Amino acid sequence: MVRISFRRRRSRIAHTSSRSADQQSFDFTGSVRATTVRFRRRWLPSGGTRRSSRPWSCSSSPNAGCSSTTRWRSGCRVSSRATGTTAHTEEEIVRAGLGHPPEFQPGQGWSYSNTGYDLVGLVIKAVTGRTWYDEVDRRIVRPLGLRDTYFPGTDPRIAEPHAHGYTRFTAGEYTDTTELIDADASGGYISTLKDLDVIVRALFDGRLLGPAQRREMMRTVPTDGSADEFWPNARYGLGLFSSDLPCGGTVWIPSGDQIGYKTRTGVLPGGRRSVVVSMSSQLNDSMPAALAQEQAAKHLIDNALCPAAR
Repeated sequence: MVRISFRRRRSRIAHTSSRSADQQSFDFTGSVRATTVRFRRRWLPSGGTRRSSRPWSCSSSPNAGCSSTTRWRSGCRVSSRATGTTAHTEEEIVRAGLGHPPEFQPGQGWSYSNTGYDLVGLVIKAVTGRTWYDEVDRRIVRPLGLRDTYFPGTDPRIAEPHAHGYTRFTAGEYTDTTELIDADASGGYISTLKDLDVIVRALFDGRLLGPAQRREMMRTVPTDGSADEFWPNARYGLGLFSSDLPCGGTVWIPSGDQIGYKTRTGVLPGGRRSVVVSMSSQLNDSMPAALAQEQAAKHLIDNALCPAAR
């Protein structure tokens, strides 16, 4: 959902902060080496083969603009090799999504879909007369002073310095998928760990949302067990998951993926403590590999938040 552009020369895979302590950085490289989610600038896992990179494009609804060889990502199908640099508009994506029958009737189930975010983007434009990214900049980026968060539009490049993203579609083979186009409301922003930490805490501490809006955001529905492999007793609210911490209590997880990158954030109620985990590799060659990477990120989040949750 959000690509991470590391603007500090020395960045870490996990970043935590709390109101009662100075911001801290931790290097968890050793504990997650087996799942190849460690971070190094221009790092490529040993034993892997690197393919040349060219801009990738993503369509946020099933089968929209995809070739015959596709990969599934967070409710959308992504072309495994983009045909040029064509970007689909939100209208095209929504139209393609609505061309498929619904998975269930309203109120009868739950399923994640990026197309819903594109619908929100269209609603924002219809109500305000401005694009969704203009409203994000006006209501979130500027008020919070997020100097390293920006919308690149259809430019596939990221401002230097940044982490390169690698995707493993086939075992032992890593493709540099850093340059891609994701110019719709499902998550086309570029940010840093520090800025993301500010955002997730601001969602819960009153800086962005009033009490009624926070209650609405945190009103969750069951995920029918489809996310329990990743997060125990997972439920879904407005744009974020909730899950049980092993030490007791609830963690809120407004997170997302993009080709070559995985970002997991965790925040405690009230925004009193948060953690941001960024992985510059995505293991899409098998479900066990993807699950192992997800569990490694969860382990980092649990360790960072549990001391404060007790």
